[in-house]
Amino acid sequence: MLKSLGYTDNIIQDALETTRNERHGQVSVEWGIDQYNIEKDKLELGVYTLVPANREMHPTAGEISSHYFIDMLQKEERFNIVNREIAINSFDQAFRGSRELDADYFIILRCQESERSFSIGADLFLGRTGARLNTMHIFRTANNRVRNAFLVLVSEVEELLPLQARLLTREFDRGVIDLGRLNGVKEEDNFIIIKKGKLILKNDSIGYLFAENDVLGEFTVTRSDENLSEGIITKKSFFDRINQGDILIAAPLAGESGTEEKEEADQGLLYRLFAIFKPKS
Repeated sequence: MLKSLGYTDNIIQDALETTRNERHGQVSVEWGIDQYNIEKDKLELGVYTLVPANREMHPTAGEISSHYFIDMLQKEERFNIVNREIAINSFDQAFRGSRELDADYFIILRCQESERSFSIGADLFLGRTGARLNTMHIFRTANNRVRNAFLVLVSEVEELLPLQARLLTREFDRGVIDLGRLNGVKEEDNFIIIKKGKLILKNDSIGYLFAENDVLGEFTVTRSDENLSEGIITKKSFFDRINQGDILIAAPLAGESGTEEKEEADQGLLYRLFAIFKPKS
Protein backbone atom coordinates (compact mmCIF):
# COMPACT_ATOMS: atom_id res chain seq x y z
CA MET A 1 0.00 0.00 0.00
CA LEU A 2 2.84 2.39 0.85
CA LYS A 3 4.47 1.73 -2.52
CA SER A 4 1.17 2.35 -4.33
CA LEU A 5 0.97 5.73 -2.61
CA GLY A 6 4.35 6.66 -3.93
CA TYR A 7 6.45 6.15 -0.77
CA THR A 8 9.61 4.63 -2.21
CA ASP A 9 12.45 6.08 -0.11
CA ASN A 10 15.13 3.76 1.25
CA ILE A 11 13.92 3.82 4.86
CA ILE A 12 10.47 2.55 3.87
CA GLN A 13 11.92 -0.02 1.45
CA ASP A 14 14.22 -1.34 4.19
CA ALA A 15 11.32 -1.55 6.63
CA LEU A 16 9.20 -3.46 4.09
CA GLU A 17 12.03 -5.90 3.41
CA THR A 18 12.54 -6.45 7.14
CA THR A 19 8.83 -7.19 7.56
CA ARG A 20 8.90 -9.68 4.66
CA ASN A 21 11.86 -11.48 6.19
CA GLU A 22 10.17 -11.63 9.60
CA ARG A 23 7.02 -13.10 8.05
CA HIS A 24 8.93 -15.70 6.07
CA GLY A 25 8.27 -19.14 7.50
CA GLN A 26 5.26 -18.09 9.56
CA VAL A 27 2.41 -20.59 9.80
CA SER A 28 -0.13 -17.95 8.76
CA VAL A 29 1.84 -17.01 5.62
CA GLU A 30 2.45 -20.58 4.50
CA TRP A 31 -1.19 -21.64 4.99
CA GLY A 32 -2.73 -18.37 3.80
CA ILE A 33 -4.67 -17.74 7.02
CA ASP A 34 -5.17 -14.30 8.58
CA GLN A 35 -4.27 -15.15 12.18
CA TYR A 36 -5.70 -11.87 13.48
CA ASN A 37 -9.14 -12.40 11.93
CA ILE A 38 -10.19 -15.82 13.23
CA GLU A 39 -13.55 -16.43 14.86
CA LYS A 40 -12.58 -18.55 17.87
CA ASP A 41 -14.74 -20.63 20.18
CA LYS A 42 -15.06 -18.93 23.55
CA LEU A 43 -16.17 -19.93 27.02
CA GLU A 44 -19.35 -18.13 28.05
CA LEU A 45 -18.56 -16.45 31.37
CA GLY A 46 -20.57 -14.40 33.84
CA VAL A 47 -18.83 -11.92 36.16
CA TYR A 48 -20.53 -10.33 39.18
CA THR A 49 -19.67 -8.37 42.29
CA LEU A 50 -21.49 -9.21 45.54
CA VAL A 51 -22.36 -5.74 46.86
CA PRO A 52 -23.10 -6.69 50.51
CA ALA A 53 -19.69 -8.41 50.78
CA ASN A 54 -17.65 -5.46 49.48
CA ARG A 55 -15.77 -3.24 51.94
CA GLU A 56 -15.17 -0.03 50.05
CA MET A 57 -13.53 3.28 50.81
CA HIS A 58 -14.80 4.70 47.51
CA PRO A 59 -18.45 4.40 46.40
CA THR A 60 -19.11 1.58 43.87
CA ALA A 61 -15.44 0.58 43.92
CA GLY A 62 -16.44 -3.08 43.73
CA GLU A 63 -18.52 -2.59 40.60
CA ILE A 64 -15.90 -0.40 38.92
CA SER A 65 -13.11 -2.86 39.69
CA SER A 66 -15.26 -5.72 38.32
CA HIS A 67 -15.53 -3.91 34.99
CA TYR A 68 -11.75 -3.54 35.05
CA PHE A 69 -11.43 -7.28 35.62
CA ILE A 70 -13.76 -7.95 32.68
CA ASP A 71 -11.69 -5.73 30.39
CA MET A 72 -8.54 -7.61 31.34
CA LEU A 73 -10.19 -11.00 30.77
CA GLN A 74 -11.48 -10.12 27.32
CA LYS A 75 -8.01 -9.23 26.06
CA GLU A 76 -7.26 -12.97 26.09
CA GLU A 77 -10.01 -13.62 23.48
CA ARG A 78 -10.88 -16.88 25.23
CA PHE A 79 -13.91 -15.57 27.08
CA ASN A 80 -17.23 -14.03 26.17
CA ILE A 81 -18.75 -12.12 29.10
CA VAL A 82 -22.49 -12.73 28.87
CA ASN A 83 -23.97 -10.44 31.54
CA ARG A 84 -24.45 -6.68 31.61
CA GLU A 85 -25.72 -6.40 35.18
CA ILE A 86 -22.61 -6.64 37.35
CA ALA A 87 -23.77 -5.66 40.85
CA ILE A 88 -25.78 -8.33 42.69
CA ASN A 89 -27.09 -8.76 46.24
CA SER A 90 -27.14 -12.56 46.47
CA PHE A 91 -25.75 -15.75 44.96
CA ASP A 92 -29.23 -16.67 43.70
CA GLN A 93 -29.31 -13.54 41.57
CA ALA A 94 -26.01 -14.44 39.88
CA PHE A 95 -26.97 -18.09 39.43
CA ARG A 96 -30.33 -17.26 37.91
CA GLY A 97 -28.80 -14.72 35.53
CA SER A 98 -26.07 -17.13 34.44
CA ARG A 99 -28.56 -19.93 33.81
CA GLU A 100 -30.75 -17.65 31.72
CA LEU A 101 -27.73 -16.52 29.68
CA ASP A 102 -26.36 -20.08 29.24
CA ALA A 103 -23.04 -19.23 30.88
CA ASP A 104 -20.53 -22.07 31.11
CA TYR A 105 -19.10 -20.63 34.33
CA PHE A 106 -19.66 -17.56 36.46
CA ILE A 107 -17.46 -15.68 38.93
CA ILE A 108 -18.58 -13.72 41.99
CA LEU A 109 -16.11 -11.08 43.19
CA ARG A 110 -15.72 -9.48 46.62
CA CYS A 111 -13.31 -6.61 47.17
CA GLN A 112 -11.92 -4.94 50.27
CA GLU A 113 -9.89 -1.74 50.20
CA SER A 114 -8.07 0.34 52.79
CA GLU A 115 -5.71 3.26 52.54
CA ARG A 116 -2.73 0.94 51.95
CA SER A 117 -4.10 -2.39 50.74
CA PHE A 118 -6.51 -4.03 48.32
CA SER A 119 -7.80 -7.60 48.31
CA ILE A 120 -10.07 -9.61 46.02
CA GLY A 121 -12.03 -12.74 46.78
CA ALA A 122 -13.35 -14.67 43.79
CA ASP A 123 -15.57 -17.76 43.70
CA LEU A 124 -15.86 -19.75 40.48
CA PHE A 125 -19.13 -21.64 39.82
CA LEU A 126 -20.46 -23.95 37.12
CA GLY A 127 -23.15 -22.15 35.17
CA ARG A 128 -25.72 -24.90 34.76
CA THR A 129 -25.63 -26.29 38.32
CA GLY A 130 -24.26 -23.45 40.50
CA ALA A 131 -21.66 -25.81 41.98
CA ARG A 132 -18.70 -23.99 43.54
CA LEU A 133 -15.54 -25.14 41.76
CA ASN A 134 -12.81 -22.93 43.17
CA THR A 135 -12.13 -20.02 45.54
CA MET A 136 -9.31 -17.52 45.03
CA HIS A 137 -8.01 -14.73 47.25
CA ILE A 138 -5.43 -12.11 46.31
CA PHE A 139 -4.00 -9.45 48.62
CA ARG A 140 -1.73 -6.61 47.48
CA THR A 141 -0.24 -3.46 49.01
CA ALA A 142 1.87 -0.51 47.79
CA ASN A 143 1.48 1.34 44.50
CA ASN A 144 -0.54 -0.25 41.66
CA ARG A 145 -2.05 -2.67 44.16
CA VAL A 146 -5.44 -2.81 42.38
CA ARG A 147 -3.88 -3.48 38.99
CA ASN A 148 -1.43 -6.03 40.38
CA ALA A 149 -4.16 -7.87 42.25
CA PHE A 150 -6.30 -8.21 39.15
CA LEU A 151 -3.34 -9.28 37.02
CA VAL A 152 -2.83 -12.19 39.39
CA LEU A 153 -6.55 -13.02 39.42
CA VAL A 154 -6.78 -13.00 35.61
CA SER A 155 -3.75 -15.29 35.42
CA GLU A 156 -5.30 -17.72 37.91
CA VAL A 157 -8.63 -17.79 36.05
CA GLU A 158 -6.87 -18.45 32.74
CA GLU A 159 -4.93 -21.30 34.35
CA LEU A 160 -8.06 -22.81 35.88
CA LEU A 161 -10.47 -22.76 32.97
CA PRO A 162 -10.00 -25.40 30.28
CA LEU A 163 -8.33 -24.45 27.02
CA GLN A 164 -9.66 -25.76 23.73
CA ALA A 165 -8.77 -25.29 20.08
CA ARG A 166 -10.34 -26.00 16.72
CA LEU A 167 -8.78 -27.66 13.70
CA LEU A 168 -8.88 -24.94 11.03
CA THR A 169 -7.50 -26.90 8.09
CA ARG A 170 -5.37 -29.93 7.25
CA GLU A 171 -3.34 -31.49 4.46
CA PHE A 172 -2.55 -35.17 4.88
CA ASP A 173 -0.85 -35.52 8.29
CA ARG A 174 -0.31 -31.76 8.84
CA GLY A 175 -2.85 -29.35 10.23
CA VAL A 176 -3.38 -25.91 11.76
CA ILE A 177 -5.23 -25.03 14.98
CA ASP A 178 -6.45 -21.65 16.27
CA LEU A 179 -4.16 -21.40 19.29
CA GLY A 180 -0.64 -19.98 19.34
CA ARG A 181 2.11 -18.46 21.43
CA LEU A 182 -0.25 -15.92 22.98
CA ASN A 183 -2.16 -18.87 24.46
CA GLY A 184 1.01 -20.47 25.82
CA VAL A 185 1.25 -23.08 23.05
CA LYS A 186 4.78 -24.19 22.20
CA GLU A 187 6.61 -26.76 20.11
CA GLU A 188 5.96 -30.42 21.06
CA ASP A 189 2.76 -29.61 22.99
CA ASN A 190 0.31 -32.47 22.59
CA PHE A 191 -3.47 -32.25 22.09
CA ILE A 192 -6.25 -34.81 21.87
CA ILE A 193 -8.61 -34.46 18.88
CA ILE A 194 -12.31 -34.88 19.74
CA LYS A 195 -15.19 -35.23 17.29
CA LYS A 196 -16.98 -31.92 16.79
CA GLY A 197 -19.95 -31.47 19.12
CA LYS A 198 -18.98 -34.30 21.49
CA LEU A 199 -17.22 -32.30 24.23
CA ILE A 200 -19.10 -31.29 27.40
CA LEU A 201 -18.12 -29.65 30.67
CA LYS A 202 -17.87 -31.73 33.82
CA ASN A 203 -20.64 -31.37 36.40
CA ASP A 204 -18.57 -31.39 39.59
CA SER A 205 -15.13 -29.99 38.72
CA ILE A 206 -13.24 -28.01 36.11
CA GLY A 207 -12.61 -30.02 32.96
CA TYR A 208 -14.21 -31.87 30.06
CA LEU A 209 -16.04 -35.15 29.55
CA PHE A 210 -16.16 -37.12 26.32
CA ALA A 211 -16.66 -40.71 25.23
CA GLU A 212 -13.60 -42.71 24.31
CA ASN A 213 -14.95 -43.56 20.86
CA ASP A 214 -15.15 -39.81 20.10
CA VAL A 215 -11.37 -39.50 20.44
CA LEU A 216 -10.16 -39.34 16.84
CA GLY A 217 -6.43 -38.88 17.26
CA GLU A 218 -3.65 -36.60 18.48
CA PHE A 219 -2.05 -33.35 17.39
CA THR A 220 1.59 -32.53 18.16
CA VAL A 221 2.70 -28.93 17.68
CA THR A 222 5.72 -28.37 15.42
CA ARG A 223 5.72 -24.55 15.24
CA SER A 224 3.58 -21.63 16.36
CA ASP A 225 2.63 -18.09 15.40
CA GLU A 226 0.97 -15.72 17.85
CA ASN A 227 -2.54 -17.08 17.17
CA LEU A 228 -1.97 -20.24 15.10
CA SER A 229 -0.04 -23.47 15.46
CA GLU A 230 0.94 -26.09 12.92
CA GLY A 231 1.37 -29.71 13.90
CA ILE A 232 1.41 -33.37 13.01
CA ILE A 233 -1.91 -35.25 13.08
CA THR A 234 -1.88 -38.86 14.22
CA LYS A 235 -5.13 -40.76 13.69
CA LYS A 236 -6.32 -43.16 16.38
CA SER A 237 -7.83 -45.89 14.20
CA PHE A 238 -7.28 -47.38 10.75
CA PHE A 239 -9.93 -45.09 9.28
CA ASP A 240 -9.17 -41.38 9.25
CA ARG A 241 -12.24 -39.63 10.73
CA ILE A 242 -10.52 -36.33 11.55
CA ASN A 243 -12.15 -33.33 9.87
CA GLN A 244 -11.87 -29.57 9.79
CA GLY A 245 -13.79 -28.13 12.75
CA ASP A 246 -12.99 -30.94 15.20
CA ILE A 247 -12.07 -29.88 18.74
CA LEU A 248 -8.70 -30.20 20.47
CA ILE A 249 -7.94 -30.13 24.17
CA ALA A 250 -4.65 -30.42 26.01
CA ALA A 251 -3.54 -34.00 26.54
CA PRO A 252 -3.39 -35.09 30.19
CA LEU A 253 -0.09 -35.40 31.99
CA ALA A 254 1.13 -38.87 32.88
CA GLY A 255 -1.05 -40.31 35.63
CA GLU A 256 -3.67 -37.56 35.30
CA SER A 257 -6.02 -38.95 32.68
CA GLY A 258 -8.98 -38.91 35.10
CA THR A 259 -10.55 -41.89 33.32
CA GLU A 260 -13.84 -43.00 34.79
CA GLU A 261 -16.77 -45.22 33.86
CA LYS A 262 -20.28 -43.86 33.47
CA GLU A 263 -23.41 -45.96 32.98
CA GLU A 264 -25.91 -44.81 30.36
CA ALA A 265 -29.30 -46.03 31.60
CA ASP A 266 -31.08 -45.50 28.28
CA GLN A 267 -28.71 -47.67 26.28
CA GLY A 268 -27.45 -50.07 28.95
CA LEU A 269 -23.79 -49.48 28.01
CA LEU A 270 -20.74 -48.44 29.97
CA TYR A 271 -18.83 -45.49 28.65
CA ARG A 272 -15.36 -44.65 29.75
CA LEU A 273 -15.25 -40.91 30.12
CA PHE A 274 -12.18 -38.80 30.40
CA ALA A 275 -11.98 -35.77 32.67
CA ILE A 276 -9.27 -33.58 31.21
CA PHE A 277 -7.72 -30.69 33.10
CA LYS A 278 -5.62 -27.96 31.48
CA PRO A 279 -1.99 -28.81 32.40
CA LYS A 280 -0.10 -26.06 34.02
CA SER A 281 2.72 -24.67 31.96
